[in-house]
Amino acid sequence: MPLHRPTQRAPRFSSLLLAASVVAFGCKPAETPQPGGSAPAASAHGAGGDLAALPTAGANDAAVALAEEADRLAGEGRFAEAVEKLKLATVADPGDEETLFNLAFYESRLGRTNDAIGHYQAVIAVSPKYVEAHNNLGNLHLKRNDLAQARSSFSEAIRLNAKQPSAHNNLGIVNAREGRLAEAIQQFEQATRLKPDYTEAWVNLGNALVGQGRLNEAIPPFEMALQIQPGLPTAVEGLRRVRLRLGGTP
Repeated sequence: MPLHRPTQRAPRFSSLLLAASVVAFGCKPAETPQPGGSAPAASAHGAGGDLAALPTAGANDAAVALAEEADRLAGEGRFAEAVEKLKLATVADPGDEETLFNLAFYESRLGRTNDAIGHYQAVIAVSPKYVEAHNNLGNLHLKRNDLAQARSSFSEAIRLNAKQPSAHNNLGIVNAREGRLAEAIQQFEQATRLKPDYTEAWVNLGNALVGQGRLNEAIPPFEMALQIQPGLPTAVEGLRRVRLRLGGTP
């Protein structure tokens, strides 16, 4: 019987937060998208909190052993070493999409954006319907301010799975950064419908409404985010700004 790599739990979807404190309602990720393997999930405003078990890897025993060692190293925060193990695993089993996906994950954690993009693209070449790879690839394009490529990746993720809230949230950010606030609002609203406790999407919705000058309508999204996560700094700040502009008490 061939060995199989045990499943792991990881934040497979990266979601972004729309910054509202930039002059003229500029839009950018609050932080670099943070993919991760078996290491702890990134903060709530970086990688999304969605956890999903990764399927087992291929049957090549050498690749499986290397991938298991990479998982252990990543769990200890030793991402550079995990990357080297996974590179060896791809030599032993070059067509395994999960190994390639995790390699891209860890490279992104290390800030190796170009390498991560290349390996997400390799995942998609092997498995074109790999929604998580499309979504996370879009985040890396957005990090490079390549809005056209980011839009393409997020749109494909939504085409493959229209019920994935992170992809809607991220496409909303692309729209907002392009000044298409009405379309951004639609995407943020869809993200919150799909995931009612999605604090990032609620804050993004509030910020986009502020960008349109719809100050009274922006209050409920910020309040909803605070109901879900009391004291959330981005929601507290958003609500404070709105109340100041309305002439009330911050």
